[in-house]
Amino acid sequence: GLVVQKQEIKKEINKETKQVQPTKKAEKIAKTPQTTKPQAKKPAQKVQKQAQKTPTQQEKIAQERKRAISKNQKNYYEQKKNLDKYLALNKKDSATFIAIANTYRSMSEYTNSILNYKEAIRLDPVNSDIYFNMALSYLELNDLTNAKINLEKSIGLDSSNSKAVNMLSFVEQKIITKTINSAYEKFDNKDYISAIQILDNGIKNYPTNSQLYYYRALASDGMKRNAAQIIDLQKVLELNPGYYMAYYQLGKAYEKINDEKSALVAYEKFLSTEPDEKDLINEVQNKVINLGNKYY
Repeated sequence: GLVVQKQEIKKEINKETKQVQPTKKAEKIAKTPQTTKPQAKKPAQKVQKQAQKTPTQQEKIAQERKRAISKNQKNYYEQKKNLDKYLALNKKDSATFIAIANTYRSMSEYTNSILNYKEAIRLDPVNSDIYFNMALSYLELNDLTNAKINLEKSIGLDSSNSKAVNMLSFVEQKIITKTINSAYEKFDNKDYISAIQILDNGIKNYPTNSQLYYYRALASDGMKRNAAQIIDLQKVLELNPGYYMAYYQLGKAYEKINDEKSALVAYEKFLSTEPDEKDLINEVQNKVINLGNKYY
C-alpha cells in the first residue's frame, strides 16, 4: 500500500510540475506582445503613499494565508491536501519543490512559493521555467525589481522563452510607469529638481524610452529651463516620431524663446500626426494661421 501511495504522489508531482498556473491576467500578458501608446494628456496619476512598517517574512506568510483563506476557503483547503502530500515526502528533488511552489501559488501563498522555487533552483539551476514562475510570484507581490531580475535570468537561460520575453516587456513598462508616478508626485509639489533626479535614474535604466524624456521635459519647463526642455522633446521625437504631444510642447517651448519659425514647424507636425485632442487641435490651428501669416 505504501509503494502504491508513493507512486500516486509521484504522478501528482509530475502533474503539478507541468501545470504552472499563473493568474489569467498574467497568462494573457505572457502570451500577448506589449505595445506602449504615447501619453496624450496630463502626466501619470500620482500615487498616494503611506508609511508602513516592513513586515517580516513570517508575517508576510501569515498575512497571505489569511487573505487566501478568506478569498476562497474551499479551494485553499483542497489545494492544501495535495500540498501536505508533497511536504510529507522525505526526499525532495527539483520537481517536488516545483510542485510545492506551484501549489502554494495556486493557494495565493506567494512568499512560500518563492521559497520553494529557490529550493528547486538550488537543485536545478539551469531551468528557465523555474525563474519565470518565480517572477510571476514576485509580480503578484508587486515586487517589480525581483520579477524583472528573474525574467532576465529566465531569458538568459532560454532566449526562445516567449512568455518570459513578453512578461519582461510588461514588467519594464510597469517600472517606467511607477517612475513617472513618483516623479509626478514631486512635480505636483513643485519639487522639480527631485522630479528630474527620479527621471534621470529612469533614463539611465531605460535610455530608449520616450515617455521618460517627455516627462523630464515637463519638469524642465517647470524650472523654465527651455534649452533642456527642447533637447528632451527632440529626443522624444527621435525615439518616437508619432508622439504628438511632444510636437505640441516643442512648439510652446520654441515660442518661449521667440523662435516662431521653429514653433510653426512643430505645430504643423503636431497637426500632421492627426491627434485625438480636439481642444488642442483648435488651439494649434489658430497658432499655425497666425504664425503662417508672418512667415509664409
